Amino acid sequence: MGTVKRIPPTDPATSAAGLRDTAERQSRPAQSYRGDFKLPAEVEEEIAGLTAGKESGARQRILDMLAIAARAYDRGYFKESLQYAGKVLRQLPASVSARELAGLSYYGLGKWHEASTRLQWVVDTTGDMSQVPVLMDCHRAMGNYSEVADLYDLLRRSSPLPEVLAEGRIVAAEALADEGRIMEGIELLERAGVRKMIRNPKERHYRQWYVLGDLYEKAEHIATARLMFKRVSECDGGATDAKERLDFIGGKETARRPRHRSAITGVTVPE
Repeated sequence: MGTVKRIPPTDPATSAAGLRDTAERQSRPAQSYRGDFKLPAEVEEEIAGLTAGKESGARQRILDMLAIAARAYDRGYFKESLQYAGKVLRQLPASVSARELAGLSYYGLGKWHEASTRLQWVVDTTGDMSQVPVLMDCHRAMGNYSEVADLYDLLRRSSPLPEVLAEGRIVAAEALADEGRIMEGIELLERAGVRKMIRNPKERHYRQWYVLGDLYEKAEHIATARLMFKRVSECDGGATDAKERLDFIGGKETARRPRHRSAITGVTVPE
């Protein structure tokens, strides 16, 4: 279904999505947030091909279920999204769109193994690299660091979109830090030119600056960490807690460390 907003956890033991999956969301009926969600044309074409020979009403019901699933995912209702994606898969097990959405929904629920098996199937079946950063992050969460490295190599060789490569780079660097190889994570980002100042930075730029600042802070290179957080705070529109961390970092030795906000989603999780 194309590049979808992802929710990589900052800490592999912590699902940022889990903080979003509240009782309020789960209590809302699926039909109430269906709205007029429009599926991408390529998804409608896929379903049309898989339902050739079926009557039009049956095809439309499948499209409706997939639209509900996609809308639920978009709003963070991962259980509902999984429920409706599963209904589509029971009728069309070869649907790449439904299986990808099921994988992403499992990921949002913090079910790393279930997410990884479905997303790996999508990669193997289509060769599409757009969800490889999510797949990498599943393996990171499960502690499969060699698999993270292998997938990052695969991603780099595939010449993906800059946004996809940036997300993969973030996961790869944070996986190295998880292993205690903080300087190697920094080097990975530095070799890619992440520290370079950009005149008109995009979201992918300040996400990477944020992670670089986080790793430099962990390595106790405070001056460089401050530089990165300052740069992020000037362009992120409040999407991260860079300003808060910048305010605290000067007194790092005595101040309690602020809670960490995901560089990808802006969802705050405790470290």
